[in-house]
Amino acid sequence: MAYVYRHIRLDTGTPFYVGKGSGTRAWCNNRNRYWKNIVKLTNYKIEIITNNLDDSSAFNLEAKLIKLYRSFGYCEANLADGGLGGNSGKTRIKTLEECRKISLAKQGGKHHFAKAVKCIENDTIYETSVLAAAALNINDCNIRRVCQGLRKTCGKLTFKYV
Repeated sequence: MAYVYRHIRLDTGTPFYVGKGSGTRAWCNNRNRYWKNIVKLTNYKIEIITNNLDDSSAFNLEAKLIKLYRSFGYCEANLADGGLGGNSGKTRIKTLEECRKISLAKQGGKHHFAKAVKCIENDTIYETSVLAAAALNINDCNIRRVCQGLRKTCGKLTFKYV
């Protein structure tokens, strides 16, 4: 059974993250850098909104709450729209729309996601490895590993940073 939870900033009393979980997921600190930055600034509390849900119901509620809270300017640490099962334990190929949102969120920084990559085989330059991965339906982490010389190929393709 699953539950839906939210992380509430103690300085403002507002939710900065909503998620679906089971077990100890709500208390896990393995999060994105936006979540970690907020936690460095303020303490937070964890609220279990509801529990004993099947996965489908939990994903649907998570997505609805993220949409609602975002309409008020909250949930800054939720990069995705929710309802996708990002904590399934398996690598999941992101949708093109998710990749664009993540890419836009990271623009302006010196983060490795923001580097343009070129696919040698099709001679195409992509703005980021995340967008290349979405367009080619492959894992973005492996594209970066190829660019860094840690792998030879990703999806039988070779890449380099531009």
